Amino acid sequence: MLSYIKRLFPLLLCILAFACKKEGTNVVAQEGTSGTLSANVSSVTVTQDNASDSLITFSWTPASFGYQAAITQQLQFAVAGTDFASPISVAVDNGLTSYSFLGSDLNTTLNKLGLSFDSLTTVEVRLSSSIADSFAATYTDPIQIKMQPYSTASYLYVPGDYNGWTFSTTDALISETSNGIYVGIIDFSSGGSFKITPAANWNTSYGAGATSGTISTSGGNITPPSAAKYQITVNTTANTIVYELQ
Repeated sequence: MLSYIKRLFPLLLCILAFACKKEGTNVVAQEGTSGTLSANVSSVTVTQDNASDSLITFSWTPASFGYQAAITQQLQFAVAGTDFASPISVAVDNGLTSYSFLGSDLNTTLNKLGLSFDSLTTVEVRLSSSIADSFAATYTDPIQIKMQPYSTASYLYVPGDYNGWTFSTTDALISETSNGIYVGIIDFSSGGSFKITPAANWNTSYGAGATSGTISTSGGNITPPSAAKYQITVNTTANTIVYELQ
């Protein structure tokens, strides 16, 4: 019996070795290797006239993580010299190796950076690539592009007793992105009431709504909570007004 087991043992080893080979090779993610990024222009000025045009195209070689991974890609924008401390990121679909910006989309991104409307600012752009939170993202070397956005701000005028109901001296509320939310500080220390107009005329005006904290184009004069200075937030989509004592 012992002799039989000794003869069988080499056969068992062969079977075990064959079974191990059949398991295959495990795929292990490696530390990522970044690609390279380029752009087709070195300077861009965005205007209302070219807002619907394709103004800049970024192209890149993809990052590598050792296997065909689903890569999350982002183009990141930052003012030159800030070391991407607070970048503005734009998501790019996995598999793409180029991305073009319409003027309007680029303008939104540049306005988030707070760039000057009056002159070109040097902006750094890089591509971030990652496969999971547990793996460090890779970044291309940044490229520099001079960029200038245009202002999308709009205003509401606030004539009232505090300024003699005169448009030439009225204070205004501003919406930086024209999203319907307007903010500004008005001093009502002298008391009285006011109205809100989208232009420096009386063609359309907002007055007091039917309930507290609302406005209406058919309402009468608006009276602030008290004679004081307030930060006012007006939402022309929801037709609301909020006061914050200053």
